[in-house]
Amino acid sequence: MEFPRSPSGNNNTIPVTNSTSGTRPFATLVGNLSNPHPYYNSSYGYVSPNLWDFTKGGGGTVMNLYNNSSIHLSTDLYNAGNGVGIFGYPSVHFTYNLPLSLNEIYKGNFSSFVSFSIKQVSQQVRYDVAYDMFLGKNSTPQYEVEIMLVDDLSGEVYSGQNATFSGVSVVIPIQINNDTEKVTWDLYIGNSASGVFPSYVFVPLINTSDSMSFKLAFTPFLSYLEDRSYLSSNVSILRVGIGSEFAASSLPHQSIALMYSFWIFSYFILDNVKYQVVQPEGVV
Repeated sequence: MEFPRSPSGNNNTIPVTNSTSGTRPFATLVGNLSNPHPYYNSSYGYVSPNLWDFTKGGGGTVMNLYNNSSIHLSTDLYNAGNGVGIFGYPSVHFTYNLPLSLNEIYKGNFSSFVSFSIKQVSQQVRYDVAYDMFLGKNSTPQYEVEIMLVDDLSGEVYSGQNATFSGVSVVIPIQINNDTEKVTWDLYIGNSASGVFPSYVFVPLINTSDSMSFKLAFTPFLSYLEDRSYLSSNVSILRVGIGSEFAASSLPHQSIALMYSFWIFSYFILDNVKYQVVQPEGVV
């Protein structure tokens, strides 16, 4: 997924009254063909429906942000069609104190938690839940590498569509539903959506379900790529996102209708400090 690293301008949120209520969102984002990636800024990053390749059709997405830092997204598209099949990456992006060098990432033990629940999926929808990182040099800054950690729920939907299995797997432990497991990850190698820089996609060999939670450290994945010269030691993390790609299982040139909805909750940890991106204005 390729998306501006640092949105500017108005937040493009719809004001919601009685935002202190636990049952009403404090902000709502509506993404559609004319405004595919509205966003909400917070102290530590931003949130967006990010319909990055929704280029034809009607309908859109409604993303609600709640005081308990959870997000609900509901998508209803019709007469939809595009060139690649992926419509968007509704997601939370951590940008606080970025860019950070690999040494700073390793020293700070950069990690994250995500919990999600898929609620509605029409038959032709493919989807995943994925972390997406872009790295490059501080002096530019320009994206040079994309790394994805994908919970591949319904087939190969991840953005590295030209990615192929490298023939290499690596065992990296993570927490799954609060239990630590030694997970085997297959490494796929391809190109970013723009095709101008490499993409590395880690796909876990685990049984998945529509409601799960993960807690993982980014260091083992980054150091694995650096040790094998896939990743230069002088790059920095420019942006990290967590969200769900969704796509159409029908042919890209066909016009389709689809519905997709889910809940997601996430946070990031750096130097033992928890950073919650989804929060009302003024909350730190």
